[in-house]
Amino acid sequence: MIGIILVINTLFMRSFLFFIGFLLPSVLFAQADHDETFYRQALKKFDTVKSMAPDSIIIPRVKEMDNSPAANEYLHREMVAAFLYEGAHNRDAGDLKPWMEKSFGMPFDSIQDLGRQFGDDYLVWLYARHLLPSDIQERYLLCRLNWYAKEAWLAHARRFLSDMERYFPQSSHLNDARAAVQVLESKVAAQKDNKHIHFRPAVHSLAELLAPYKGKVVYLDIWGTWCVPCLHEMTYAPALKQKFDTAKVVFLYLDEDQDEDDVKWREYAQLYAVTGEHVRMNQQDIEGIWEALLHTHNVARRYPSYFIIGRDGQLVQPDAKRPSEGEALYNQLRAAIDAP
Repeated sequence: MIGIILVINTLFMRSFLFFIGFLLPSVLFAQADHDETFYRQALKKFDTVKSMAPDSIIIPRVKEMDNSPAANEYLHREMVAAFLYEGAHNRDAGDLKPWMEKSFGMPFDSIQDLGRQFGDDYLVWLYARHLLPSDIQERYLLCRLNWYAKEAWLAHARRFLSDMERYFPQSSHLNDARAAVQVLESKVAAQKDNKHIHFRPAVHSLAELLAPYKGKVVYLDIWGTWCVPCLHEMTYAPALKQKFDTAKVVFLYLDEDQDEDDVKWREYAQLYAVTGEHVRMNQQDIEGIWEALLHTHNVARRYPSYFIIGRDGQLVQPDAKRPSEGEALYNQLRAAIDAP
């Protein structure tokens, strides 16, 4: 009798669990579609929440991502927050390297190299690949590609396009993605022969850097393609150059990027039509320039930094104003031009 009761109970529990297993997903996911207002409100939580466990994320639906820019932004912020959570959790346990290798499916050195080239945002995408369902992966990847195309970060847009072609070769969005990147490629091609964008050979000292410009005022901009504030300041360069005769003022851009990023550096100047003199130095070699300008190796190097060199080749403004500061910078340059 007891055996019969156990069999009946077992059959009942299996039927009950099957019923719950069938019903529960419907209960959990049969909710009203979230709209733009919902995701705009939800985004506000990231003002205080910097990291969150992966099992607490809300994944928008594809149609929500189609109709709500805030849904796309919300998903991105979630992925960043989950990535930070996982990184901090595994770092505390001493397991960061094996966790990343397992999650990304590649050696740790390769992950580090990708992060250096394309930033943490690209690593977040690699992390999102193992967390999101395939259709949401595709839309997330497309969203990041479109963002970089809009911001005109060509190297990053190329990389995301390459991943889209690799992982979603049948995507209905692929042609539009290629077209968005091609717009940037065309801009670079159009500036290849611009004689007002001058790339100089390598230099090895501050004296060598400034030697060609004796008799002119030099506005030296030390920047990097990886530096967001640097790139923001570049948008003010056209207005600055309209104010001054290039026969009197040289606009000299000294980029700090590693040797393997030489193409990226040149393409950035061409993409944005940054007229002027361009020199690139790697992290090791540029240190001599910093020491010559600051007369010390103990001062932090700030990117971007700006200097004004007088017509005699001497430094006259060791902390020159930024292009975005407009008239304050213009006055500094006028003073240097008018100096005896």
